Amino acid sequence: MAYAVDGTPEDLASFAQTEFAAHWANIDYTLEANSSSPFDAEYVAMLERAYSVNLDWLSKSANATGSVYRSSKEHSSHTPTIFVDSENGVLYFVMTD
Repeated sequence: MAYAVDGTPEDLASFAQTEFAAHWANIDYTLEANSSSPFDAEYVAMLERAYSVNLDWLSKSANATGSVYRSSKEHSSHTPTIFVDSENGVLYFVMTD
């Protein structure tokens, strides 16, 4: 699953926290402020190949700085990775199987 939403920095931070609280495994998350987007060109290309999707919109986050929310247990499968681009007011969400 992958999507993007726009909003104020406060609303996007609240939305990211709500996504983790609503996750089926009720996982804890870590917050990495002032970080580069975890969705670089290589990662986006891998997702496009693996899932046969076009993620040009996700590529727009590649050079942005903001807050990264991810599983505190460093799980990558079945757990969301969320990047909030605070400068442009966009939340990017990716969760793979």
